[in-house]
Amino acid sequence: MATTKFEPSPAMRWMLAALSFAAGVIHLVMVPQHAQESMRIGLSFAAAGWFQIAFGIAVVVRPTRGWIRVGILANVVFVATWAFSRTVGLPDWTGAGGIEKTKAVDALCVGFEIAIIVVAAAVLVTPRLLERWTRPAFVVGVVIGGILVATTAVLASPSTANHVHDEAAGAHVHTAPDVALGHAAHTHDLGASASSASSASSASSSSSSSASPSVHHHNESTVTYDHLPSATKAQVDEVIADWGTKYATAADAMKDGWVKATRDLYGIGAHYVRTNIVGLSAPFDLDQPNILLFDGEGPDAKFAGVSYIVGGARAPTGFAGSFDAWHSHTSVCFKDGTVVSLNELDSPIWYSEPECVAAGGSVIPLASDQMLHVWIGPDYINGAPIFAHDHPKLYNGYDPKRDN
Repeated sequence: MATTKFEPSPAMRWMLAALSFAAGVIHLVMVPQHAQESMRIGLSFAAAGWFQIAFGIAVVVRPTRGWIRVGILANVVFVATWAFSRTVGLPDWTGAGGIEKTKAVDALCVGFEIAIIVVAAAVLVTPRLLERWTRPAFVVGVVIGGILVATTAVLASPSTANHVHDEAAGAHVHTAPDVALGHAAHTHDLGASASSASSASSASSSSSSSASPSVHHHNESTVTYDHLPSATKAQVDEVIADWGTKYATAADAMKDGWVKATRDLYGIGAHYVRTNIVGLSAPFDLDQPNILLFDGEGPDAKFAGVSYIVGGARAPTGFAGSFDAWHSHTSVCFKDGTVVSLNELDSPIWYSEPECVAAGGSVIPLASDQMLHVWIGPDYINGAPIFAHDHPKLYNGYDPKRDN
């Protein structure tokens, strides 16, 4: 008995190929960013991308029922993996723990993969579909054109450029299922900032952000050191090796040229900076934090961690993965030669700008910078999320509303 020859219509073949090419290109473009988070994830994206490119070529050149079935199965796996990563989270051995947030680029890619499954199934059931349509080439051309336009638009968008370190409404935002993995963002409204301040005063601050009336974005991390993926943990370990035991106390740091810039503030400790730093912000350098954090007012205060201040209104690509939680402050309250409070409207702890002035302080507006704490002190690394804004062991620090 003769076997029916499998010859899908050119329109179906090109439509299926275009969908697969688009999904493959998206996967390949995202390889470098995902490789920063986890080499396993990066290689998986590369494998998926090249498979989809190869599948598209095979569909155009020499389609077979077996190859179409393989394409359906592979794309079902891709879609299922994506859905799992957005609902349950990938296992830790992948190097990308935590529930990922859906973004335009991956939503489009999954949309293409679902379309591949549907079109490929239609090719198996009705290979000659669209063959008798009037002007099929025009219809297919419009579909392929739409695929190209959508793919180009989403790949060119700023959100795709910062896919791993996602930014929404100018804030650095992460999500996660529990206290072990991920981040939850929260915001505090700020009132109008006061006018100018010197660059030296700005260098004395604990963090930076825009000096104009704005919303203060404060993201909180919940990933602990023990739950960091291997790539991120390796970077944190590098910082620990350089700084974790370099200065046991504030006195040790002062002997090496660091000076106290803030009081021992509630949740974030006393901030020490270098005397020769004119402008505190600098490009992100893993090995060169520009603030040291200590747990008390005096020279016997113990080392708690380090902090980075990086210039710019948007969170930088800092540590590998999407686990570091950058934040910013519009202004601080300066009194008696030191920073005594952050400025946050309606905060139960910090002064608002009018409260700062009423308490005899001065409002110091800050540049549009981003800040990150890394709690690597021997007594602090396991007491809170590694990139947390506040550390619970420092809640006995100076609270201007409680202590005055």
